[in-house]
Amino acid sequence: MEMTFRQLLVRTGMEMHTLDRRCGKAPGYTSQVLCGRVRMTFHHLFKWLEAMDVAPDEFFQLLAENLRPSYQPSYRPPYRPDLPPPDPEELDELIGRIAKQLMNRKKGSPQRPAGEKPKTD
Repeated sequence: MEMTFRQLLVRTGMEMHTLDRRCGKAPGYTSQVLCGRVRMTFHHLFKWLEAMDVAPDEFFQLLAENLRPSYQPSYRPPYRPDLPPPDPEELDELIGRIAKQLMNRKKGSPQRPAGEKPKTD
């Protein structure tokens, strides 16, 4: 995201110190955020975009274009032409069972509001 933001700075011709001033920040603040010394938040991003007079959708479009060519899924199942395609109903049932199991785990399960009874099937 930082690289996309830097591209936008170049595209608009705005320098970081000008951006800092427009956002009411100390000189060098934008650089600290982009270098990772200060954690970047969406608040930073939207404040910067506003100061540069750039619509958020323009930034996210540029971000999507930058991510598209390098995206590679971390797992691809092996192609098995000898196997029939999975039955959608069986997949729905399997996903439902797994979801129930995950929700029934005590560790990390969401708390019910006081007085709410557990749902039973």
